[in-house]
Amino acid sequence: MKTILKKSAPKRGYRINYELVEDNGRYGIECYIPGQVGKQYCYYHDISDRLETAIKIFELIYKGRISPINIAEMIEDFYTY
Repeated sequence: MKTILKKSAPKRGYRINYELVEDNGRYGIECYIPGQVGKQYCYYHDISDRLETAIKIFELIYKGRISPINIAEMIEDFYTY
């Protein structure tokens, strides 16, 4: 797995880390709050095989400061609407 983009954003007294990763030509997003476990970690793999689409989704998630627990729902909405 290779990191393509990495960003960190403040949200209500803590930081959320976002990483766009590539694995065998497929792109995914890893999102976590440092020092937290469980619901504060998300790895959503296989969001796209196109880098441009993956970056678009990554930027929407980052700009919206989406929490790890809500990443899957946001990605599903992206492809549904």
